[in-house]
Amino acid sequence: MSDIQLSILLAQAFAVLLPLYPASIKYKGIALVLKMPACYIFVLTIEQLAIGILWYQKQNNFFLYHIGNMAESVALLLMYREIFKKYIANTNKYVYRKIFIVLIPSFIVFAIVNAIYWQPLTAYPSNTRTVLSIMALLFSTLFFHKHTYSLYPNRIEKFPAIMPAGLLCFGLIWGCYGFMHFL
Repeated sequence: MSDIQLSILLAQAFAVLLPLYPASIKYKGIALVLKMPACYIFVLTIEQLAIGILWYQKQNNFFLYHIGNMAESVALLLMYREIFKKYIANTNKYVYRKIFIVLIPSFIVFAIVNAIYWQPLTAYPSNTRTVLSIMALLFSTLFFHKHTYSLYPNRIEKFPAIMPAGLLCFGLIWGCYGFMHFL
């Protein structure tokens, strides 16, 4: 292994561990809407560390991508389910959007069908990764639209910092892996 590959592998491992530290320390005391991104960071960290270990041992790690895509989609959709819940003033309750109840099993079925028929477990699951990335971009765009669309603009301090940090971590991880597979 060359020095640049080793440094990229170590940078990827530390990039995953950086958001995990505050998420694990503050987990019990944070609101439910922030517990879902913390769970997403836990899932992402475990998946990426296992992929990195198998990559270092030069074993086929593509089956972990298949499993990890399903776990990431469930964590991501549960996170956005909590974010996009709707307040009903008549009953004084929050109601969850039903689209997420449909999207979670739909994506899991799609990932299983993809692994069986289109891309085997020994190949990279580009179809499921593409759909998962599109969902992440769509929901993050809807999130920013939800918090920025008003007659009077909100102050920047009201935005939770975990969303851009999570997307940055997501992009860094896949950028490092794309660069490693390029070498």
